[in-house]
Amino acid sequence: ITKSLLMPLIMGCYLLLSPSPNPLVLLAQVFGWLGDLLLLSKRKRNFVLGAVSFLVGHGFYVAAMLLLTVKGHPPGLLALVLLFLAVPLAAALYFRKELAKERVLKAMPVYFGVLGALGLAAAASVWTDPRPGTVCLLAGALLFLISDSILVTLMLKKTRAASYGSFWVMLTYILAQALLATGFVI
Repeated sequence: ITKSLLMPLIMGCYLLLSPSPNPLVLLAQVFGWLGDLLLLSKRKRNFVLGAVSFLVGHGFYVAAMLLLTVKGHPPGLLALVLLFLAVPLAAALYFRKELAKERVLKAMPVYFGVLGALGLAAAASVWTDPRPGTVCLLAGALLFLISDSILVTLMLKKTRAASYGSFWVMLTYILAQALLATGFVI
């Protein structure tokens, strides 16, 4: 029950605290909430729909962050691009055997690519406008990457860590959503 209330709480705080709420951020939060609701069920179909919902939500976050960046990125931004593109590629290579077995997870490299884009957009925001808000965006994007990496590892590697892994998934997920909302407010 509490997981289904998380995003409405964060959306409410965002709406109350933001002087001019960004519709893209609100859409990202709504899709995050839909993903949370869909993942309450253990059915594979709901997992896929939940993952798609999160994917769309991350896309809205990316769009909102890109609107924060200014034109004419410095050349050093290329290093950030390579870093955030390398993470999904490394994850796809590391899990290639497991992904081949699980039909429902074949799109995970695409999902992690969008997470990489989220991190890249957040890094570009910090690079072009270093302030506490953009640093919160970057921290939130990195925590999303950590949260989803832990989740996929738990799903694919079936280790003893699964007993406490859900705690770390939820902790990093909650912090990611809260930091992204905060970053767009301050």
